[in-house]
Amino acid sequence: MRCLILLLFFFPAALFAQEGTVEYSMRYEMEMPSMEVIMANLPPDMPIDSSMVAQMMQQFSGIPEQFRTLRMYMDFSGTKSLMRPDLSSFPAGMNPFGGEMPLGLSYTDHLEGTVLSQMPSFDEKAPYLISQNIEPIDWSLVDADSTILGYPVKKAEFLSDTLNVVAWYSTDFLSMAGPLQFGGLPGLPLLIETGMQTPQGFTGRINFMAVRLEEGLEKELNAPEGIRITPEEYLEIMSEKMNQFR
Repeated sequence: MRCLILLLFFFPAALFAQEGTVEYSMRYEMEMPSMEVIMANLPPDMPIDSSMVAQMMQQFSGIPEQFRTLRMYMDFSGTKSLMRPDLSSFPAGMNPFGGEMPLGLSYTDHLEGTVLSQMPSFDEKAPYLISQNIEPIDWSLVDADSTILGYPVKKAEFLSDTLNVVAWYSTDFLSMAGPLQFGGLPGLPLLIETGMQTPQGFTGRINFMAVRLEEGLEKELNAPEGIRITPEEYLEIMSEKMNQFR
């Protein structure tokens, strides 16, 4: 982060001039905790019973191997990024954002440390925008070099009790942007490999590999539209909807 601050000071115009679109191949692997652990970590007011949890676990474990790799696109400009999934890469009948409304967008300002996630609103005409703060990653820059998509890249790492990350980033793009919370590097990440473990007992890996990069954007990068709510408000709305279905 100190290196990035120096870049901002000496080359502010260069930083904010960098923009484009990265196509990532996102590979995920997730290991589910036991049903007892899941039930113990559910909010007390969420109307979910053990049979519903068992059904969700069975559906997740039944996802074919070829569908554990999805296409994701990230538009980036300076400190901001907009992630959008390629919905056609979801398994048939398993697209969580079905319908005509364009959903699944995630808008992050890596300098402000904020993210807006677009989610279905059911009865509303506009989608919800869940607003959250994200903690910046305290990257350790490593003396290592490689090449991805013809761009020279450098290595960075982060290690904690719950998250391990290795990133390869290109200083040809002086941008703080990155997929999900994995930004704040002194360059654009073209490969990210993660291992994580949540307090709820989930363990897994999510990797992002850049397969295509286009420089420049056709229009200014802005936050998606929607009804802004907090994660707590969204959880309350979801609980009410599930009560109606019971």
